[in-house]
Amino acid sequence: MAAFEVIDHVQFGSDTAYYEKTSIPDTYQHLYILGCSRSTRSAYADGSGIRLNGHSSNGDYHMSTILIWGPSSPGAYDTVGDTQSSIGYFMDSPGASAESNVFGTSHCWILDYAAEDKFTGMLGGASSVGYSGDTNDYQHTFNHGHCTQTKTEKIHTVRIINGVGNFAAGSAFTIYGVNSA
Repeated sequence: MAAFEVIDHVQFGSDTAYYEKTSIPDTYQHLYILGCSRSTRSAYADGSGIRLNGHSSNGDYHMSTILIWGPSSPGAYDTVGDTQSSIGYFMDSPGASAESNVFGTSHCWILDYAAEDKFTGMLGGASSVGYSGDTNDYQHTFNHGHCTQTKTEKIHTVRIINGVGNFAAGSAFTIYGVNSA
């Protein structure tokens, strides 16, 4: 039986540029992050990224992404093996132009985060409604990636950065430590 324990939870009382948790204990097998967010960006959506242990140079992360939106103007976009300065699209948020008070949901697994003998893998995605201003529209992302800089270090810091705007007041993030039986 797996056991989930809350490591950190925050709900922003005002617009905030990023969420960060430092001093993450290395006593769990995996980390699991849940987000409920909205952006102040003057658009229908705003991408965000996850950075581990302060690594933020282009090429520090490799990822594959599937981005799907519709139905008013359906489309899809994918990236394979892109190198980035963060793992993008995990915690996407509806922007200020989306329907009022709409928040997107997202999740991310950080696997074997305390291992010091392999790259730290991550997988997850996000779901937002009102992508084009139409409440029937949606945007979904599905991601997998890893940090090329963490092969010999444990993950002790996670930062979620919003793409262009800030995370709007009311956005919330929870990090769980997960152990399996």
